[in-house]
Amino acid sequence: MSSEESSRHDQSDPCILDCMTLSPPTELETDSAEASEDRFATLATTARALGDPVRLAVFTCIASASTEICVCDIINSCGRSQATISYHLKKLREAGLVVPRREGTWIWYRLNEPVFKQFRDAVASLTSRSATTTQDPTCCTS
Repeated sequence: MSSEESSRHDQSDPCILDCMTLSPPTELETDSAEASEDRFATLATTARALGDPVRLAVFTCIASASTEICVCDIINSCGRSQATISYHLKKLREAGLVVPRREGTWIWYRLNEPVFKQFRDAVASLTSRSATTTQDPTCCTS
């Protein structure tokens, strides 16, 4: 925070928060402190798993497949080495985002729909909270 912003916050300006109309709290906000901490830790782990560009490309390749996809197809699609793809698949597995199935020497991957849906819904819940925060039109009319 810059010194200018800090000095603005030091002054008593009732409009900083008083003029905001907030939506009802989300599920994340009404959980117990421990449950919220666990949920946020899970969200952070999932976000970190998707935070690498190569891993995001691998995840997108798997998520866009209509069914399971073979590791060799992921390698061809992403244009990376087998070792690189294996490393990123391991990270996605550890985060619970993908599910492997071995068939002989072949490994097939699919999206772990429930885990991804939970992540997507939690992020949507957090972002919809900020999207539904509106300013009171009768306040701050200067």
